[in-house]
Amino acid sequence: MGGQVPFMFVDTAAGGQHLRGGKLRAIGVASAKRITEFGSIPTLEEQGPKGFEAYAWQGLVVPAKTPAPVVDALNKALVAAVASAPVQERFKMLGLEATAGSPRQMADYAKAEREKWSKVIRSAGIKLD
Repeated sequence: MGGQVPFMFVDTAAGGQHLRGGKLRAIGVASAKRITEFGSIPTLEEQGPKGFEAYAWQGLVVPAKTPAPVVDALNKALVAAVASAPVQERFKMLGLEATAGSPRQMADYAKAEREKWSKVIRSAGIKLD
């Protein structure tokens, strides 16, 4: 917005208000499908780079030795909260789309993401400064 960076990736929660206010111009979304709240913005894949998908995601985690009944209760509460009207409305305003699921689904997804991005980091020779 200050003119110092010509291009960047930003998540909708941080950039959405600036897109709506005209301070930023979206080139495309990096998710596999268009974002409902910003439906006029095409995906990058629609514009050429096939198979490109990158986006910010969050998950709720607990210590590894947390008893299964506690994990199940927390998951049930989270799924209910995510489905509630106030949370859905807030997510919509932020351009976020929640995918509530089971602890197993989250573990599998996190593992797949680690594997995918580890390959990218290694193949590109990315190093932490």
